[in-house]
Amino acid sequence: MATAKKKTKATRKKAPAKRTAVKKAPAKRSPAKKATTKKAAPLTAKQQLQAKKVELAAKAELDKARELARFAQKWVKARTAADAKKLAALEKKVAKQLQAAKRKALAKAKAAEKKAEAKIKAAAKRAKAKATKTAKPKRKAAPNKRAAPKAKAKPKARAKKK
Repeated sequence: MATAKKKTKATRKKAPAKRTAVKKAPAKRSPAKKATTKKAAPLTAKQQLQAKKVELAAKAELDKARELARFAQKWVKARTAADAKKLAALEKKVAKQLQAAKRKALAKAKAAEKKAEAKIKAAAKRAKAKATKTAKPKRKAAPNKRAAPKAKAKPKARAKKK
């Protein structure tokens, strides 16, 4: 044990000697100098307050910008969805119009085809009639045995009395 004590003494470092500070008596300040030092402290407080105001204003601007960006994203998303919906409705409407126009054109073509067929039939009938007319003469129609009823005489208009 004795050896352990010796080692610790040898390895110990000496603490620096304490210096005794000589205190100066505070110098007497002039009243003008006192006033400037009193004003300086509140100015730094005002500056700190101003700096804090600026910092809070900057934070508020950042929050505002962030919220506006979020709102803009939501608005763009909603607007895109609404536009897509309108475009889909418009495409549907145009497709219906095209289909209606197609049906109308088919109906017109069918009607024109029927009309042409009717004209061809009429022309064929006329040609057939002409051919039979030249083949044998047509007889006169037999007189109708029943006489047509006579028309009643209209009553004469009477003169008006004054």
